[in-house]
Amino acid sequence: MKADAIIEKILEDARQSASKTLAEAGETVEKMRAKAEEESAARKQAAREKARQAAEEQRRTMMRMAELDQRKELLSMKRRLLDETFGGTLARMEAMNPAEAREFMTRKLLEAAQGDETLAVSPRQAEIFDEAFVDQVNRLLSEKGVPGQLARRVDQSVSDGGLLLQRGGMTVDLTYRSILNEIRPSLEAQAAELLFH
Repeated sequence: MKADAIIEKILEDARQSASKTLAEAGETVEKMRAKAEEESAARKQAAREKARQAAEEQRRTMMRMAELDQRKELLSMKRRLLDETFGGTLARMEAMNPAEAREFMTRKLLEAAQGDETLAVSPRQAEIFDEAFVDQVNRLLSEKGVPGQLARRVDQSVSDGGLLLQRGGMTVDLTYRSILNEIRPSLEAQAAELLFH
């Protein structure tokens, strides 16, 4: 019987040892599960933070792009408005009555002419800048001490209002479009100030 008691004792010790080993294994598994959950939660939090930062950066990028697009559209609108303004100015110059056109062009010729050039005039303005106009400008040039020997010819190639002042191979473009284009850069800032501020 003693052998039965010894076997029972061995079995009881084995059961206790197995139970203890199972309990320890359970604790180890529980610790590993808790650590895994903690690490998973930390990874999830890091992923959420990274996603939040990426979303914020994307939002900032989209806002910058939208602001840039808005600025480009505003600049385009301002450019169109300035173009329309200068286009309207050109139309008003083209629509000057003959007396205004002669007075305007007389001032330009007195500034630019050396006195012996040819005035190339468009057919549509031949009546405005006629021989009487050339005679008057020649008189004014002579009064300034400049040779008053301007000549005039109607030239089909002159399509804009105004005229061309030609001498030898040199041409001074005194068409309204050219005059406006020449002064536009200096006037554009003033026009923008008036239109946009």
